[in-house]
Amino acid sequence: MASISSQDVRAIVKAEWIENLQNQFLPVCYAYDILPDVIHDLRRVASVLTMHPHVALSIQQMSTAFTATELNEIGTMAQTLSALHAGVMGLGPGVAAAEKFAKLYRYYADIRDSALIRYNILVFGDTMATTEIASSIYGLFNAADNAQTHLKILRLPSASVNKDTNYYPLPWAVHEMIQTQDRPVFLQGMQGMEWLLPSSLFDFSARSCRAPALADW
Repeated sequence: MASISSQDVRAIVKAEWIENLQNQFLPVCYAYDILPDVIHDLRRVASVLTMHPHVALSIQQMSTAFTATELNEIGTMAQTLSALHAGVMGLGPGVAAAEKFAKLYRYYADIRDSALIRYNILVFGDTMATTEIASSIYGLFNAADNAQTHLKILRLPSASVNKDTNYYPLPWAVHEMIQTQDRPVFLQGMQGMEWLLPSSLFDFSARSCRAPALADW
């Protein structure tokens, strides 16, 4: 680790936003994307890594579990969004925009009893290297099965990451750092929504209890 440059540290995280459902019963929905289960063709990333000495791509995994509050909110949102999409009597006609997010919350409801992990995706190196590597990873996630995944790339302060002396607690320390950095303004004061924030930054690969499969290296 000591030979790896930490001049620049980037984190690839999921973007968060508020989706306007244009419905009086549930006007808005806290939204994000699920990372693809399988990532194909890492040759581009491998090629970029070999072009830059003293760099690293680090995928850090941490076990986790839903709280009782999270489980309740996930179940409630899944049911409400499904009802909105179906056009249940009393909620007006079906809301097409609710379908995607109903699937999102049903996904988490379905895996509530599984072994869960959260993870960090970090890039270490000089500024030119981290920019190119992080961009290639961003493109990799968005190339999977032609599905667009809304992500963003954060720059973390190298001195705070401190990989050489903070090695063992690094995944948890970095995860806490990311949760407080560059969060959307709309999340401030949202008492009913913050239940999912620590978990929603990164996907759970619950059924396999590992990060998304990396195929065709």
